[in-house]
Amino acid sequence: MHARSKPMNRMMQRTAEILNVRPHMAGVRPRHRRKVYSAADLEGHRGTDGRFYLLDFARTFPCETPVSRSNGFNLFNLLRPEFVKRYKTPLCPDSYSGFCAEHAHNLEVDNASQFLQWNTIPGFARTLPLLYEKNTTQLQESGHTPFQSFRLTEILHTHGINVRYLGLVYTFLNKEKESISRNNCRALLLVEMIGRVLKNDLRTRMRQQMQSLRKPLEQPYRRLVLNYLNLVFGSAPSSSRYWDTKLKNDLVKKFNGLRLRQGSLKFKEVTEFLISNSPGLVHDWRWVLLSRLARMLGLRMDTGIMEQLSTNRNGMWECVQPISRLALLEIGERVKHMNIISHAEGTLLMMTGIRDGQKNSHTAVSNMTMAIEKFEEVLQTTPFNKTTLRACARALLVLDELHVAAGKQRSKKEKKSKTTTGSDSRRDRAQLYLERAMEVDGTDPQTLHLYAMFLEQRGDHALAEEYYLRTLEACPLFSAGVQNYARYLERRGEIDAACKLRETGVLAASHMSRSRRSTALTPHSFSRPSAASSAPSASALPL
Repeated sequence: MHARSKPMNRMMQRTAEILNVRPHMAGVRPRHRRKVYSAADLEGHRGTDGRFYLLDFARTFPCETPVSRSNGFNLFNLLRPEFVKRYKTPLCPDSYSGFCAEHAHNLEVDNASQFLQWNTIPGFARTLPLLYEKNTTQLQESGHTPFQSFRLTEILHTHGINVRYLGLVYTFLNKEKESISRNNCRALLLVEMIGRVLKNDLRTRMRQQMQSLRKPLEQPYRRLVLNYLNLVFGSAPSSSRYWDTKLKNDLVKKFNGLRLRQGSLKFKEVTEFLISNSPGLVHDWRWVLLSRLARMLGLRMDTGIMEQLSTNRNGMWECVQPISRLALLEIGERVKHMNIISHAEGTLLMMTGIRDGQKNSHTAVSNMTMAIEKFEEVLQTTPFNKTTLRACARALLVLDELHVAAGKQRSKKEKKSKTTTGSDSRRDRAQLYLERAMEVDGTDPQTLHLYAMFLEQRGDHALAEEYYLRTLEACPLFSAGVQNYARYLERRGEIDAACKLRETGVLAASHMSRSRRSTALTPHSFSRPSAASSAPSASALPL
């Protein structure tokens, strides 16, 4: 065990404080133990360029209390970073490992695991219907149904809860008072859990098929996928047996804490009742589950046939084999990149959309929409990535500007019915992402600057100036902040102050931000911006 570099130890100590990870003595043998600020197997190196590098982040955060002591039990079922960071005491990442012999660290992890299961998760179950209600309005305004767009995984991770606890969330949610939102959330949880079990089962069958065939042929796998989908969704007796045995057992095994109230009914009938009776469901429940499963597996389905299945046209779902061979167009792949790949793809699409905004608004809107999807892929797993949060908020604001510009060319009636409500939804999402980014780092000048521009566009001039000043205090050398604050002063009629800010440049920015703070929020200092100058645009920011 080595911990000789003082500069790296100082940086690791600061990182441990941010992550709420406990420093501890680590080492296999007592005489070789050293004080470390991370998991013992995290490697730190100093490169030939003089920079410090870290390798092997697999055990950055501690495991929860292990159910069994099988080999490697501390390498999986780790606590989420969002939970560890918010927990009341720092936790040791080497708990329940051979690198740390202090029993007190194991007890702290035991207490944290209990707190997660008996405090955090029940509290989340109580607030989930409220979160659903809040998001439902935005989703419907943007033309989506909650079952298509409600970001359950991201919301779970935001609260520090692992997906494996969906069953426990479902059980606690069942104890809540009967309501429309509760029933909708219960159906969402059930669809997500069943979809994940079906995905794993089908992948296992495909791997077994691959081992038996050992030939690069597509047709056997297409037949396997179609037969499996018809087994799950068909009306044959074998389908009901599959639901009551294999599917139900796998569901309870995968999601600890799941309690299903079945009575004398078949499990498939219970599932149909729970999902179909959800007021928010606008499609057939089997179509909802099939759509989720297709997204998980990368299956490309025929849109025409899927549209017919969504409404159960001519009783298609009552057939023994409701999924025809024409419905499955392609067995695609669903590649899980590192988050940096999706973020880079989103950034490229956003840059392309901004570039094309003046030439082809339709192409720009398409690119910006795809950029937002890429950024939200990242946020599914790392909901507090401040760089992605800021980028996604900016993409939403640029997309809103594109829609508003296009709306000006429409009739007044159409603009009110489509542009305004969609704009509110996009701006609400952008505000949510910016506030989450500031929760992560309240001194980041780029986030503060973008939020100030957002507030100015919204018409909240008092708060906008406050955030312009906070931007300059965080980074007096931030040229975009200086320029936009100067333009803000011009729009407010303070031409002399704006000229002085530009003349003195960034050296005066820090002094002005301090001297003006005492008067920044006084009522007389906020006259309306002049009509000749418009509010700043998110697309004009440097990338």
